Amino acid sequence: MSELKEDKSYRWLMRELQNTQFLVHPNIVRLEDTFFEPNADGTVKYTWIVTERMETTLQAYINHINRPEKMDKPRDHRHVAAVMTQIFMALDFLHHRGVIHRDLNPKNVGLNLQTFDIKLLDFGCSGLTVSDGSMTTKGRVGTPHLYRPPELLVPNCTYDSRVDVWAVGLIALEMLGKKLFLPSSIPNPEGVEKDKLFSAYEAAMLQRVLDVLGVPEDRYEEVQST
Repeated sequence: MSELKEDKSYRWLMRELQNTQFLVHPNIVRLEDTFFEPNADGTVKYTWIVTERMETTLQAYINHINRPEKMDKPRDHRHVAAVMTQIFMALDFLHHRGVIHRDLNPKNVGLNLQTFDIKLLDFGCSGLTVSDGSMTTKGRVGTPHLYRPPELLVPNCTYDSRVDVWAVGLIALEMLGKKLFLPSSIPNPEGVEKDKLFSAYEAAMLQRVLDVLGVPEDRYEEVQST
């Protein structure tokens, strides 16, 4: 068991179970049950997490409304407002308890189409902030590069709940039919350490990105401010 506790996947799983269990909110998925499937020797083979059922994800909905044949049709801003309001309420709840989701993207937003109720999913990458409300990228940030703010491109940077606020803005853009402006992945040549990728050239390019897209201080610190 001690070896299992050292495994990163195990720690992420336990973090998700703990946070989902204790973060009770109408817009956060509810944990129903957990059970384990053992190996023949009694060790854990699979861990199954049972949550309340959501009809689909926001990603599937965005893919549907952004199909080429639908792109010329006006968006229903009531749907955008309904989704954004609920995400903001969930994040306000999380951030005031010192929790950053850190993996906010449309795939991790459950959606019931009949009522347009949403619930945040997947808390395996969520984390508690330190006393000043910040964290460092030495910890795991699960958010795909497409939804990460520019400062997370810097190794070992300090960040706070504004990384979630940035992701919400990009989700809103997608719902409005806009294309996102960062690549879904960053090239990393095999065998090259991440820190060594930041040569003078990359640093200059990053500064240009920050000049155009802004820095954390330019963003709302809390979703309540929006």
